[in-house]
Amino acid sequence: MLRHYRALHENKEETGASPSQATRKEELDEALVSMIVKDTQPFSIVDDVGFRAFVSKLDPNYVLPTRQEKLTQVQLHLGMANMKLIQEVETRWSSTYLMLQRLVAQREPVGAALAGLQHDIPFLTSEEFNIVGGCLSLLSPFYDATVELSAEENVSASKVVPLVKMLEHTLQEEITKPAPAAALEMGDHLIRQLREKLYTLQSMSIVSLATLLDPRFKAIGFFSQTKATEAIKRLTSKCATIIRSTQSREEIPQASTSHDVMIFHSIWNKRCFFQRF
Repeated sequence: MLRHYRALHENKEETGASPSQATRKEELDEALVSMIVKDTQPFSIVDDVGFRAFVSKLDPNYVLPTRQEKLTQVQLHLGMANMKLIQEVETRWSSTYLMLQRLVAQREPVGAALAGLQHDIPFLTSEEFNIVGGCLSLLSPFYDATVELSAEENVSASKVVPLVKMLEHTLQEEITKPAPAAALEMGDHLIRQLREKLYTLQSMSIVSLATLLDPRFKAIGFFSQTKATEAIKRLTSKCATIIRSTQSREEIPQASTSHDVMIFHSIWNKRCFFQRF
């Protein structure tokens, strides 16, 4: 299939170049790809005005390839939808997940496109692709949780503990499935990290009370009944404190300062308002 592709498609240039010109262009294309990969440059460099002007000065007859560096041609040849590769962003872990997910989905056309270029960059082996696929299965719930929390303008704290609980539950299920040893090791590591770093969230007052007061979760949102019981006691104590504080304010004597009396009998006090009318 690769020999057929290279014989029929690689030498077809829109400029109608001669065989010698086409060979020269192939050499320059491969050199360009090698530069981009080795120097970790973005593929969009071929669209930069300054870079295009510089290349034009070097060789006015050389037509820069588009940033989709023959992948689109292979996708069309294989009858697949045209999908671009995704480049990761160092500050967003989810971009790495999406990059690997797209690479796995486009494994065949990417491999075919790279096979038509002369480079010293080894492509992922079948075993490595299996490892990546296993890791993506483990990271999928983390990506879903990230999207869930990022979708809201004001993230509800009540979701945090239940999400961590569901992450652990999902990971426990994933590591029971057949997978490469490296992926299973990663799953065990993720579970340990969840327990070491995120279990303490259910002991934080603001997070635990938010979870308990959310009618969607209540006590079942916690990892254990012990933590749920602690949260219930904490909520009961806070409610009791608020009630005592309210009763204390209601028992203010008439001889109190005029400022206090004005606040207590303010027209904006709904209870006082309805008693009068």
